Amino acid sequence: LRRQRYSWRWHSTALASALSSLREAIPAAIPFFGMISEVEVGFLCAVMNAAHLAKLDYQGLALRPEDGNAQLSFSTQKNANQDPTPEILIDLLRKGSQAYLQRRGEPAKYLSVLGAGLGQTMQSPTKEITPEERYDELQKSLEEAISYRGGFLRLGASSQTPEAGLWWLDEHDGEGVPLSDRVEIELVSNLINHPGSRLEDLDSSLCAAFPGLMTPSSSLVCMCLESYGQQAPSENEGWMIRDDDLPSNRRNDLKEIADLVQTLGSHLGLRTQHIHDDPQCFEWVGNQGKIPYTIFLTASAVLEKIFNSPLEIRGKPLVIVPGGRANLVVFKLKENPLWQQKVDQGWQFIKYRHLRLLAENPILTLKNFEKQLSLDPITYSDPQIRLF
Repeated sequence: LRRQRYSWRWHSTALASALSSLREAIPAAIPFFGMISEVEVGFLCAVMNAAHLAKLDYQGLALRPEDGNAQLSFSTQKNANQDPTPEILIDLLRKGSQAYLQRRGEPAKYLSVLGAGLGQTMQSPTKEITPEERYDELQKSLEEAISYRGGFLRLGASSQTPEAGLWWLDEHDGEGVPLSDRVEIELVSNLINHPGSRLEDLDSSLCAAFPGLMTPSSSLVCMCLESYGQQAPSENEGWMIRDDDLPSNRRNDLKEIADLVQTLGSHLGLRTQHIHDDPQCFEWVGNQGKIPYTIFLTASAVLEKIFNSPLEIRGKPLVIVPGGRANLVVFKLKENPLWQQKVDQGWQFIKYRHLRLLAENPILTLKNFEKQLSLDPITYSDPQIRLF
């Protein structure tokens, strides 16, 4: 209740006074950082606004919105020049937010998009204006900058507040690997190359690899670790790659599953063919050249290479994944409405174990195949691992 009635305009004024005193009390070019707990939109705007008017040099912002934590870095040196006009302020907010989403490669929470836009405005010079006046100017500019008219899409929103749902670009070049896929790849590399690492060390390594607003959420880190990791048999209870996920074992699995795809296709009266000689992409071809299914094999939950495949998809897409990857796949679908739309449009995920059972089913036919596919769907459960 106190937060709902709290005046972030007043808070910005108080912070600007405190930070200005700090800047005058210590030598120039001294770096320092601040931490915000229970961070929210108004709080972040107030802090960034105050630091800007206190003529601090902004160095960066790291956020974990789901944990309510933010870290900001500053330096005690800034030139006092003219502040941008409202029109330029809108453009700075928009360009900063758009550039962030392009780099991220997937939708993001409003607080992160906002942080990127505010960071862009921090690079602009200042003018003589009260913190409350500039706070109001900032709020008005944000309404226009981060909006549909500004080139943004809001996905999965259940209310009209900007914090609801996720934000994405109206136009995106489709290039680049999404952040969640990059985090997964990096974590697997750490587990293989640094067995026995503690959970805190793994998280620190990921935060160093993806700094600032690219900081991966703690839930994504835990989901990836739960999917690939096992605790090492040592005193420090560190983490290592699961035996099943060792590269050599997964290569054998992929070969086995590829053979099963061909065996199962023959059982259903279909001919199996590779797509453009890709060993992990198949088509089942029926009578008169009809293609009922297009099949993708993967040992990971790196979905961008599948969902954005340049291959022509002529049959219903089936993505075959290890059972240990199912929870991570569903988590990524929950966090990316664009990918969830693919599933809603007919993409289906099949576990390795379910494909093995289907291949052993003597009464399986093409007519009942679709029904049999749905008997072991991928499902989601909250991770048991916690960072803090």
